[in-house]
Amino acid sequence: MKSKMKIKMRVVRNLWYLPMVLFIASCAKGFDNNETFSSGVSNTQLLSPAEDGITFSKSADEKTFTVKWPVVLGASAYQVLLQIVDDPENPETVLDKTVDGCSLEVEMKEDTKYQVAVKSLGNVEYNNADAKESSLAQWSSLIPTIATIPSGSDIAEWFAANPIQDTGAEMAYDLEANGTYTLNSPLDFAGYWITFRGDKIHHPKVTMGTNGLIKTRYGLKIKYIDFDCTGVDQAAQYGSFLTMSETPDESTLVDGKWYPMLMPIVIQSCNIKGIARSLVYNGGKNYIISGLYIKDCIVELNTAQDSKKPVISFADGGRGCINDLEISNSTFYDLSKGGNFFIQYANNAAGSTNLSSLFSSSSVKLLNNTFYNVAYSKNFANYSGMKNSKVTITVMNNIFQHCGTVQKLFNSGNKQFSNNAYYEEVDGDVNKQSTDGSEFQEDPGFTNPTSGNFAVSSSTIIAKKVGDPRWLQ
Repeated sequence: MKSKMKIKMRVVRNLWYLPMVLFIASCAKGFDNNETFSSGVSNTQLLSPAEDGITFSKSADEKTFTVKWPVVLGASAYQVLLQIVDDPENPETVLDKTVDGCSLEVEMKEDTKYQVAVKSLGNVEYNNADAKESSLAQWSSLIPTIATIPSGSDIAEWFAANPIQDTGAEMAYDLEANGTYTLNSPLDFAGYWITFRGDKIHHPKVTMGTNGLIKTRYGLKIKYIDFDCTGVDQAAQYGSFLTMSETPDESTLVDGKWYPMLMPIVIQSCNIKGIARSLVYNGGKNYIISGLYIKDCIVELNTAQDSKKPVISFADGGRGCINDLEISNSTFYDLSKGGNFFIQYANNAAGSTNLSSLFSSSSVKLLNNTFYNVAYSKNFANYSGMKNSKVTITVMNNIFQHCGTVQKLFNSGNKQFSNNAYYEEVDGDVNKQSTDGSEFQEDPGFTNPTSGNFAVSSSTIIAKKVGDPRWLQ
């Protein structure tokens, strides 16, 4: 008898928390609260979840993030409004929905500021009223800021006074929204993994002085900043916007020939004007960059001042190249008719496939870009530096007007050319076409290309969605 009493007491003792377990499970899994339990809360004006209890977490692959909030006893569900607030005065609604649960997984956008509003909804059966106000919480997918450089600063001087302290991880340095800056001497990020960024909506502006340029020998991302390079001295390396360091890390040397950079370089959402030499230069050393990605940029070239260097220049040193080069949703235009390659690798590099221990394949992708006066009197690229069975060339949805011979790229490696528009006012210059069968000749009808306005008037090009998307609106 005594033994049975112990069993009964143990059962009772272990059952006291069962309703709470069922409640939490129902909140997490979206069960119908009314059918499974009673919270014991009735005749109540509900409050929304505590703001300090709302959390955000990225998925391991950083493709999604999850919002979670605390249980509110007596609530039947939650009304959730998720908005992008990069521009707080013009929020963009991602979703506005009723959620029968305490969490929500959402696709994550890069470098984006979010705000979530969560409101507890009442329960008619138990006479619980909706919360009067939503709880708000903000979160950003931006990597954390190490420091913000004050507007009015010379950037190189600021870094000289505030040296980078290595954290072993990617570090972000910000410029102020709508800020104005100068860069009068080289800014060398050396071997640090840096994101150098402005504001997505209100780009800061940097005026490059006579010796202004940016250097790196490691991963670097430059985002949401506008640069004026018209005052840069065109002599030597100073005519380039971004150059690899002339003093590479000797510990990275492979086979006594190459300096691989395993972290990518990204130039994104920048307006850059006055490039007289190279946009990206290998510094005369045999760097092989794992990836160079130029996205959503407008780049004004002025190569008449110095037509000796390609826009993307990796030939100096004899073995330099880029493993994966991708240029997308961007506009490149030259104030004169450019006289050198747009892309040049070392002829004997043949992609980076020489380094099979690091890279098994290589690629060049030109996707949805507008090119005007680029490499006009030259081949668009030195195809011999890309002629390799392991190199894939993809050229799709681009406009080429007054540009170098793109057809040469079609003779290189594995290729996919599709839906590109070519135009020359005089004779069409068929030799510059890709000859893949899908190309077409069409005058884009740019609004005012000499002033950098490439809005398209051709209904054919608009319908085919060819060129930098910003000009197809």
